[in-house]
Amino acid sequence: MIEENFTVSLTCLFCDVGLEGDTCVEYKSGDLIKCQNCDAENDYGSLIEIAKSKGIEKVKLDIENELKNIFKKFK
Repeated sequence: MIEENFTVSLTCLFCDVGLEGDTCVEYKSGDLIKCQNCDAENDYGSLIEIAKSKGIEKVKLDIENELKNIFKKFK
């Protein structure tokens, strides 16, 4: 079954560790989020684009699996 809601975490572009930004701040493209693990600064806009791509891939995979399951029933 396809998940209606799912979460894609923002991960550091340099060390791939999950990022934890200040929840009281509203980030925008161009803002830098410092990684707590490697101290690298990550561009928020780039992080969002990567997260969108991961989300789209997750949805595509879920749909593909759901279609396979539907067609198995007709064999």
